[in-house]
Amino acid sequence: MKPLICAHKGRVYNEITKQTKFAKNKDTLQKTKYLDISSISVIIDWLNSLQLSKRNINEQNIYEELQNGHLILRLIQLYNPQVEIKGIFPKARKKKCAIQNLEKALSIIYGNNPYYYSMVSSLDIYEQKKKKIHILLIQLFSKFEFAILTRIAAPLLSWYNQTLKKFQVPLHRETLSNPFDVTPRGHYKEKVHIKGDDSPNGEEHKSGETKWKDCILKSFATYVLFKDKAEEEEEDKSIPHIVNDFSDCIKIFLIFYRYGYITQEQLRQANILDIRNKYFFLQNLLKKLNIPIVLQNQYFNNPCEVAILLQLKFIQFFIREM
Repeated sequence: MKPLICAHKGRVYNEITKQTKFAKNKDTLQKTKYLDISSISVIIDWLNSLQLSKRNINEQNIYEELQNGHLILRLIQLYNPQVEIKGIFPKARKKKCAIQNLEKALSIIYGNNPYYYSMVSSLDIYEQKKKKIHILLIQLFSKFEFAILTRIAAPLLSWYNQTLKKFQVPLHRETLSNPFDVTPRGHYKEKVHIKGDDSPNGEEHKSGETKWKDCILKSFATYVLFKDKAEEEEEDKSIPHIVNDFSDCIKIFLIFYRYGYITQEQLRQANILDIRNKYFFLQNLLKKLNIPIVLQNQYFNNPCEVAILLQLKFIQFFIREM
């Protein structure tokens, strides 16, 4: 059998996989290139919360921060401390050194991934190609956090709800059942063959919605594309229930009060503050307790549901560890 020529690898690969899920994955990943960095601002705040850089990361300097590979390597070591990384250039001011750091980091991130279409190269990162870096950021967040959040969201919120019910302020039912706010709407129902609410077959409708949620939540790429499109097309700009539950911070303060981290007087004072000062109070409390801070302001970050869940996860982890 004649060996495949490397130059035609992409064409041959696409012919083989055009009818498979890998072709769909490629299409999804390519679409994320066109997202504005503000659409994934939660990733920047996630990186800041981990304090992996000496300076504050923002939408302008994120590309430079990734250039020498140090940020990605620190991220790997934080989430996979068992991974031994050798041969790193600590300063990496020269291109050759930075590229080697990036190659080392990417080899760990991608492992033996045969689907080359999903890979961002070290040169892409070093040359600060924004669209490619957006793909990388989405991949990093999906790998290290989003996969965990989708798995723990239900038990995490149930844990909060058990305490909040004692204060007669339980979480909304939709917050518990649909924390990521991915209920199909409008033309999305047709895409997954979900019948309308007037369908006589309730089980089929419920099954369709479950499949839809699984499809959207399979990766951060599919989720953020859905949220971006939904925000752009939906006339009904309804606020997700999880945002209504936590936007004024009171439920978070009640959790801290329940476990003895603020006094009753502090809780009373926090309750009468305006929303802006509530966030100052929350951030100061999180900083004092050395809890990573994801919620940077009262408007939350995109996607806001993920920002809230990530903050709730960090708070719960702190309380359970103490």
